[in-house]
Amino acid sequence: MLVTLITEKEFLKRKKTAAPDYLIRNKALVKKDSTITIGGQKFRDGYGEGHQPNIYSYIGEYKKLNAYLLEYMCSACEEYNYELIDKTTGEEISSFTNIPVFSKNFEFVIDLGQLFSNSPTILNIYKWKDHDGYMQNTYKEFANWSPIGDGFWGADNCYYIAVMPTLTAERYRGKEMKSRKKAHYNYRYIKIQVKAPTVKEEGY
Repeated sequence: MLVTLITEKEFLKRKKTAAPDYLIRNKALVKKDSTITIGGQKFRDGYGEGHQPNIYSYIGEYKKLNAYLLEYMCSACEEYNYELIDKTTGEEISSFTNIPVFSKNFEFVIDLGQLFSNSPTILNIYKWKDHDGYMQNTYKEFANWSPIGDGFWGADNCYYIAVMPTLTAERYRGKEMKSRKKAHYNYRYIKIQVKAPTVKEEGY
């Protein structure tokens, strides 16, 4: 994985030709009696440690993958998991810690987010195309810089996102939230190029 700084001008130019968001958010599935049913498989809400709730929610579908996306919230674990489920069989295709974003032609998929607001941002990029249940991936931690807003895959199969220093980002997400449109943050813009999916790399 190669991460490089780019100008705002290039960032906005690439955004005009970005890959589409393949996730269609709709109401194709309805939960009944605390249960979502897909292909005969039942995804049922329940209770975990300390009688805290574990809840399934329907997020949307990826028509080209013939798959639905479910969110599983484990209250006791303080974790979210996103499960890609085959529409026909109800079997899990893959799972992610954040909502997956697919590149053009579904060659790669990115999983980007934080476990807690003060923890490093974790970035995983997987090689998706022609996968057979095992996905090669490359991994980075952003300890000093925090991605902000929604990134996107460019037509060149590189991922683009705005970043800012982590301490500034915490204020951005916190008490300044309501007035941040008026603030002048010193954004940086990065381009992430997948060279060859491999193992964990050094963080930023």
